[in-house]
Amino acid sequence: MKTKLLIFISFFVISLYAANSNENDLLNVRIDENVILKNGYGALSGKPILKEKNIEEKINLRGEFNVDEKNNASFEFNKLEYNGKIYNLNNAFIKKGRLKQKNITLKKDSNLTVEGGNLDEILSIINAADEKDLKDKTVKDSTDNSYSQNTTSGGYDNSSQGFTPSYLDDNNSDNNDNSKDTIDTNTKDNNSAVVVTCPEASYDGKIATYYIQLGTVCTKRTSLSVKTVYNSDSCQNKVDYKNNKISLGYELFASDPEGGDFLVQRCKYKEPIPLVSKVDNCDAIPNYQTGKAEIQKQYSYIYEKEEHKVGECTPSGEFVNLDYDINKCDAERHDFENNVSIEQGKYFYFYENEKTYVGECVDIPKYTYKQYLDDTTCDYEENDGRVLYLQRVAYDDLNGIKRFATECEVTNSGGLEIFNEFAGYEYQDSSKQALRKINQYFIIPGTTTKKYIKKDIVTDKAYPYIEESCGVDHDDQKLQSTYKTTVYFNDNDENKKIVVQPCQVKQVIPYTLVNGSSIITLNKSLGFKRLEQNSQGFNIYGEPTKTIDLTTGIFPIKKGNKEDISAYPYAIYNASPFDKIRSGLYVSDEPYYIYTCNKPIKIPYGTKKSCIGGVQTTSKKAYRISVASGDYGSCSNTDYNATITTCNYYDYFEKVGEYSSKRDYLRGDGSVFRRDNGLIYRIIR
Repeated sequence: MKTKLLIFISFFVISLYAANSNENDLLNVRIDENVILKNGYGALSGKPILKEKNIEEKINLRGEFNVDEKNNASFEFNKLEYNGKIYNLNNAFIKKGRLKQKNITLKKDSNLTVEGGNLDEILSIINAADEKDLKDKTVKDSTDNSYSQNTTSGGYDNSSQGFTPSYLDDNNSDNNDNSKDTIDTNTKDNNSAVVVTCPEASYDGKIATYYIQLGTVCTKRTSLSVKTVYNSDSCQNKVDYKNNKISLGYELFASDPEGGDFLVQRCKYKEPIPLVSKVDNCDAIPNYQTGKAEIQKQYSYIYEKEEHKVGECTPSGEFVNLDYDINKCDAERHDFENNVSIEQGKYFYFYENEKTYVGECVDIPKYTYKQYLDDTTCDYEENDGRVLYLQRVAYDDLNGIKRFATECEVTNSGGLEIFNEFAGYEYQDSSKQALRKINQYFIIPGTTTKKYIKKDIVTDKAYPYIEESCGVDHDDQKLQSTYKTTVYFNDNDENKKIVVQPCQVKQVIPYTLVNGSSIITLNKSLGFKRLEQNSQGFNIYGEPTKTIDLTTGIFPIKKGNKEDISAYPYAIYNASPFDKIRSGLYVSDEPYYIYTCNKPIKIPYGTKKSCIGGVQTTSKKAYRISVASGDYGSCSNTDYNATITTCNYYDYFEKVGEYSSKRDYLRGDGSVFRRDNGLIYRIIR
């Protein structure tokens, strides 16, 4: 190549509107679309606010946001989009801060003030892109996995490739628009520069030829040592994601011990080879609102038996269902502002039968537990007659188990008032009095619930017992008087009468018999009555209830003998036809002879007295008596069965009288009770 003059080219310099123009500039960015921050991380784009609106319409800033588990948010714009091409920014514009809550959406057209970037860098990219001779350099796949292989690099210098130029310029040159097309080398202070260009390096397959410039002299050198550089900034691989192919871009460099590496063969591409993708270590992109996660895959290719990754993890357009596991997180998140505790869970998905967790522990709104104040595990303290009450925030978890969000804390700095309430009595029967008891409590703040400090405290307030008669009962059957009393006391504090002992028996007094004996009166005589002996004494025969009163000392006399009460007259038997008046058996008190031949004999005939006090029985006995059968000389004998009457006397047979028995008793209250003891029976003798 020939030595030539480099003519200065006029540049249209674009100025950006901003507060500063240094390496840490502030810039207002208007967000292009809604950004849902609770997703945790994602893409971000916006339009910088510029003074030149025609340029503002052509450029966008791109980047990403990230929100961690503590709601720390970071917004970073690290790429510039201009005229449909993407350029990396060496200095990103960044905004960091803390969100009040994670469930926030950054609305479209919101203004976001960022810093840390360099406005001059944006200016240089725009000016370089407008320069016709500036080569478009694509952005590496690793910088933005959401754009095609047509992206260009952020390199925008004017260095020639393939050789090292030597140049002279005027330090005072300002490269303004008034530069001339020719250069006067004799004038030291003019705005000009001379550039010497050495021949382009080359490689013929064996020998690499390159040139080292010393001043305005190009020195030729050769080398057999050539190295291949793949996927450099100036010769990036061409990735065809649509057809899953990749063409490897490569350049050849010769290494010089003094001058370094020299490009001896410009960018060339090998035949396309297969591009494969797999999940590998790529995390899916979760969308907690939809319950889906987009699978990301890592692209790679095999070259010379080695695997080479292409770019970063790339969204695949394949979605899987998200689920969560609340056992993966240690504790709930406590929202004291809204008085709830929310179960934390970690989301996961299944892909190719493998379970993968994504993101950090986040709220699971389904398991939101209402908080309340609880004192069951807290103590309270008494101080100068007041109570320092401690409580802690509690909630009931999914299984109904009480859990705590805070430690025990004093809820009222000034203390709570202690109240007394009546709690009954302690009865002291030995001293005949009752002592008042009280409970001490305080009211739990915000409720009407009593919290007891002490119970059944015995005070020195005493109420004496009062004993009072409550009646007397006279039992005339048991011949006793029963006196009853009740015991009570008057509680003047509660204004009520308290019965200690209800009406009950205090003393039983037996009746006293007046004059020491009964009053006995004869009602009538029952005549002679057969008596029989029993285990207690005697009673009228056949009437066991009519016992004989022996208190007089008159006892029954035992008899129990037999007596023949038959009458024995003289008797003959008259069978004479001549004496009709005395025919048959003839008895007489005197011996009577009808004929000289017969002899009267005494036989039992009838009774001489009644059988009193005994049982009368009869028996037969044969007697031979004389029979007068005809004239005077005709007599004979015959057998005659006579009846003997016997009186079998009772063992006891007495004259009995019926008497009335009454007794006078003196009751406990002095009144007299006459008791009818009924009828008694005595022997009258």
